[in-house]
Amino acid sequence: REAGPDGTCPICTRPLGQEFDKVLGLLEEQFEEVKQNGKWLRKRATHLEKKPADLVGAEEQHVALQKTVDAAGQRLARCEQAVQEIWTLTTELQSKQQKLEAVKADLDQLPAGYDAELHKKADARLLELREIEQRAARFEQVLERRAEREREYVEATARAKDALARLEASAAKLEEIAFDPRIFEALRVEQEKAAAALHAADIALTDARARLDAARDHLARVKVEIKTAEENRERLRELELDVKHHVELDTALAQLRAELNARVRPELSDLASTFLNDVTDGRYTGLEIDENYNVIVLDEGEEKPVISGGEEDMANLVLRIAISQMIAERAGQQLNVLFLDEVFGSLDLERRDSVINLLHKLEDRFDQVILITHVETIREGLDHTVRVSFDERTGASVVQEESVLVGAGGEVGDEEGSYGLAGVPVAQVVR
Repeated sequence: REAGPDGTCPICTRPLGQEFDKVLGLLEEQFEEVKQNGKWLRKRATHLEKKPADLVGAEEQHVALQKTVDAAGQRLARCEQAVQEIWTLTTELQSKQQKLEAVKADLDQLPAGYDAELHKKADARLLELREIEQRAARFEQVLERRAEREREYVEATARAKDALARLEASAAKLEEIAFDPRIFEALRVEQEKAAAALHAADIALTDARARLDAARDHLARVKVEIKTAEENRERLRELELDVKHHVELDTALAQLRAELNARVRPELSDLASTFLNDVTDGRYTGLEIDENYNVIVLDEGEEKPVISGGEEDMANLVLRIAISQMIAERAGQQLNVLFLDEVFGSLDLERRDSVINLLHKLEDRFDQVILITHVETIREGLDHTVRVSFDERTGASVVQEESVLVGAGGEVGDEEGSYGLAGVPVAQVVR
């Protein structure tokens, strides 16, 4: 709106010119449709918050069946394990039976006349031979390492002679320097104390370095935590501002919603009541809309607790027409066309005639009123009829102008659609 016809379109980045009103109207219709869809989705979400009893029961049954399946799976696993064990044992049994057959075959090949005493002597001799074999093996190992041992012996003898020579030289040096064992012992004790002190100092230094590293790590963590705390504090300030803005916006929107409800609902109820009175020939004179925009039909000023399907469709129809007129008034210009799709389904013949008469009274509000319906009996009250049928042979829809009826002034319209009824053409599309 601010850009105007000569401004730059935010979508196609060019001036709209003569298309400005059309594009703006299309965007407003889409915006209104989005808002209506949002209301329907919120209402639908409210309805779907609680799970149906059938779904809850089905989920419980699913859990029970899943437990049964798990138990059956565990049992199947145990059975498969048992089958595997049986297969393994069967394989082992077959192997042992084969060995048994082989042993039996070897026994069958032995000569007859078994001598138990000779067998015992043979076993004893076999034990003796095995002991001799073990001793021979040990002797072989010793013989194999004999050369290595002799070489080690020669080296050890040489080292012993060298050590004895160094010992004699050390003794001679001790005599030369007048070695005192007591002074040596005292120095050795002091050296051990100094070594112990040095070791303790190394341990203390290591501990101090560990504490220093821990302190540095702790300092680094503290710095990070301080930085995080500053960032969180800044984020908290931003969130507090956002909360304050949201609270102010919520208060403003609540006030706006209350103001709109206070202004729009009474006006919409009065306008719909007028249409309801015309459609029902004065039977129902009132229609109210509560805060949740539920339709309430009034019978002699009292709320009618139960309404039929036809009465509900009739109330919804007059409410649609009232909303259309209110939109036209708010837009500051007359709407060109009003489409009504299948609004006669549950209405009786008298109510249908009343609705047709009401639509003819809208001549000063709409240039055209187009009805889409399957009901054939209302054609006589309309100015123009177009039938849409399906041709099964060609697989295409056929649009055919069926007739031009006599208008209220008794004049017949021409083929291009010059209609009667005070210039308000009402067309019927029969599908």
